[in-house]
Amino acid sequence: ALAFAPDGALAVGVRRPVAGGHATAVQLLDAVGKERRRLDGFAAGGPPGTNPLPVTALAFSPDGRTLLAGTGWSAVEDPSAAGAAGEVKRFALAAQPPPAPAPD
Repeated sequence: ALAFAPDGALAVGVRRPVAGGHATAVQLLDAVGKERRRLDGFAAGGPPGTNPLPVTALAFSPDGRTLLAGTGWSAVEDPSAAGAAGEVKRFALAAQPPPAPAPD
């Protein structure tokens, strides 16, 4: 999965092999492809540090401060796992700006 942020950044769902399975994460890349940040913390479903489900959906909020990432199996990838439960995680990417000072 991938999604473009309002500022031109790109979010990409990634899986990499690790001992006992795969690690699932989201990479935030700048416009030239340099990694800005890696987001993980998806629920484990296998051995420690692994997650069997890939990121299948990504969406930024209109202001680019929030990213939603969903995991699950695609029936096209693995028809036998089409009913496997995934999850949706919300990542806060930027803190709210401080309130403007009150006028004197």
